Amino acid sequence: LCVRIHSRGVPADIRTAGLCDRRFDVVSCLNVLDRIDYPTQLLRDLKASIKPDGRVVLAVVMPFHPAVMGPGGSRPPKERLPIPGCCEVPPNPNNSWEECVNALAERVLWPQGFEVEALSRVPYMSHGDNRSQLYTLDDAVLVLRLGKPSVGEDKKSTQPFCQPCPE
Repeated sequence: LCVRIHSRGVPADIRTAGLCDRRFDVVSCLNVLDRIDYPTQLLRDLKASIKPDGRVVLAVVMPFHPAVMGPGGSRPPKERLPIPGCCEVPPNPNNSWEECVNALAERVLWPQGFEVEALSRVPYMSHGDNRSQLYTLDDAVLVLRLGKPSVGEDKKSTQPFCQPCPE
């Protein structure tokens, strides 16, 4: 995708596009975090691109299975986010959507200085491949604001951020 974008003369990242030179009320990043080499840098760039009272709308497919697409197919990213058990291939059926969202919030977003303001679970349909014409996945759509987590980095929360729905 980056190659196609560059071939049309459009910068493919927010730094070269000059977007880090301005601050916005809302920035969206939809289903990108699992498709780039350096997701932590993207989160830092998103944080730098919003106003102090701004928001980031972040959509991430869960369970988290990162893969960077390139000319020769897909490969693992150069940086792996600390979301334990959620990056297994094939997917581990014991890793719930809720566990992966909790790990994303507690181990990735909070340490980057984001606070989760709202969360929705929404269907995400992806074009298929040679195994299936269409995949229906579950997206976590999070509204993030700047701030410190309510739990200190040296303390563990007694309650997970997101809990499974009762049966």
